[in-house]
Amino acid sequence: MNTVSIPSPLKQTLDEMAQQPSPRHLCIESADYALYASLYRVSTLAKQKKRNPVSAPSVVLLVDQDILPSVRDHYSTPNEFSATYVSEKQSPKENLEVLHQHSKVLITTPSRIIDHIRRDNIRLDKCTDVIVLHSFVQREDEDDEQFQVRGQLFLDDCRFVFTKLDAATNIEYFCASLDHLQRSSKELYEDVNIVPLSSWYRSPYPVTNIICSSQSAKDIEDILYTIPGELLYIVHGSAISKHALLSRLSKAKPALHYRLYSCSDINSLQEDVDNLPITVVLLAVTVDQLTDLIRHLYHWNGTDHRIYTILKANEATTITTSKETLLMDQETKLSPSPEEITAGKLQLLTSKVKIDSNPEELENLKKLFKKNVPFTQRGNVTAYLLREFLNKNPRGTEKRKPQNTRKAPAEVKSDQNRDGAKPKTRVMPEGSRTLYINIGKMRRLYSKELSQIFQDNLSITKDDIYSIRVHDKYSFVTLDEKHAEKAIEVLNGMEIRGRIAAVSYSNKE
Repeated sequence: MNTVSIPSPLKQTLDEMAQQPSPRHLCIESADYALYASLYRVSTLAKQKKRNPVSAPSVVLLVDQDILPSVRDHYSTPNEFSATYVSEKQSPKENLEVLHQHSKVLITTPSRIIDHIRRDNIRLDKCTDVIVLHSFVQREDEDDEQFQVRGQLFLDDCRFVFTKLDAATNIEYFCASLDHLQRSSKELYEDVNIVPLSSWYRSPYPVTNIICSSQSAKDIEDILYTIPGELLYIVHGSAISKHALLSRLSKAKPALHYRLYSCSDINSLQEDVDNLPITVVLLAVTVDQLTDLIRHLYHWNGTDHRIYTILKANEATTITTSKETLLMDQETKLSPSPEEITAGKLQLLTSKVKIDSNPEELENLKKLFKKNVPFTQRGNVTAYLLREFLNKNPRGTEKRKPQNTRKAPAEVKSDQNRDGAKPKTRVMPEGSRTLYINIGKMRRLYSKELSQIFQDNLSITKDDIYSIRVHDKYSFVTLDEKHAEKAIEVLNGMEIRGRIAAVSYSNKE
């Protein structure tokens, strides 16, 4: 059988069933995974069986005629496992030919196996397991009533097949919803063990629901500072204004590292995750969107994912009490206090210090600080500077040009001392901004390639880039302020030369 990917808790349930010492009669509600779950179960059973003539099968899978091609597409025939198909579209001669073959599994429809039972072409006395896949696709020429009748006739035929089985034969049902049975499950078989959706559709990852009064861009920004994680994968619903959120987050101080996706863009998120543990933040999502994301996380095989939802009170109540999420490992928190937000910013700043691109400059500033600030006042001065930094408008009215004027000579001197060349001075246009990128020559990134990356992703020309300086571990690019903002939005979090790019305004301005 080809590899069938099903959610890990459901796979665990099926593996536990295979280890049971006695047969179990099962009706499992497996939503969209009914097909995959039944195929996985059949393959597990087939590995335990010997090859028998198909006229005396060990394992039988009963499906609707319209589903039979899909089942065939998911199977191959490796040496340890083979399946034989008896279709209603085959001629009687073709049916008899395949019944003389040896195979572990017979896959057919209830009505076709009944035809062969009545003609003594098939014996079920050696059948140990019967798997029923209750999955239907409504035909174009079929109204709702006809569709329901076809499903009921399918189950009636299954009941007739059950009367021909040995009492010890294991019978299992796989269906997308228990509603499809339309009658009491005991009418199908006396001993039916129902495994509902909620028993396997639980998240192995912790889900933290953060309740806020509103979901404005400012509130979201504040909450993001309290969520741990070097890189946040933010998935938003339609109720969130992407433009307003991007505008707010691009100006956040200290800078947040994030990637933004819509709920409909889950496949792109999977490509970026690459099976690594991630922190996912969900904004204004529904129960279905949350469970859909968790379903995808099962397939990505990552471990230790962390999921945070930012919700209004009514949304949080709906999610925490829904059938799909009732058994999830959930925690509910209120919006963080100003103290918690500040603490989160301090923790973020602490992590940034560890990877700062210019530790020499930090060391010089630290020496100046110690030299000019009395020991007894250092705590107060630090708190004052922190207050000024955290409370100032990221696009405030502070004068940046004098800062550039003071810094430029130091930069030129540094270049002259290192390269032994005459300094090149260039007057930058008013309003230009310098960006810091955490990738340099050690990653084999050079000016020409970096220039092309900016041109391709920002839709700009070479003339729009005023300056590029590539060092060993980091680079600086000077652009117009409008292009600089877009660069932070587009390039921040992009993979460049095998490393996740962190793009922010340079502290050398």
